Amino acid sequence: MITAVADRLEIPLEEAKAYFRVDTDLEDEVIMGCVDAAKSEADAYLQNPFVDAGGEALPIPPALKMWVLKRAHYHYTQRVGGVSNESVSGIGSVSYRDDAFAELRPYRKKVVRFV
Repeated sequence: MITAVADRLEIPLEEAKAYFRVDTDLEDEVIMGCVDAAKSEADAYLQNPFVDAGGEALPIPPALKMWVLKRAHYHYTQRVGGVSNESVSGIGSVSYRDDAFAELRPYRKKVVRFV
């Protein structure tokens, strides 16, 4: 399995907490678990080692970092099984579109498997 995003994309805890708007240390492990899960999902979907023709590592595009943060935040906020959306009185609601991987498509490698 290709793990370029998981291995090379750095998202420090403090950056994730700032993106999630969390200012306590109570759920640091949960937050990093969400980030790691989102990185793994990106790798599984993309199948892209992000290397050039000579095998040299290419930078992970900034758009992928934003997708990982968004996806990790989704995992963080949707921790209750079966919840499809959530609203808070007086604040509004959050919903996520069905095609959460649309932003990753430009970076996806086509993999041909022979059976």
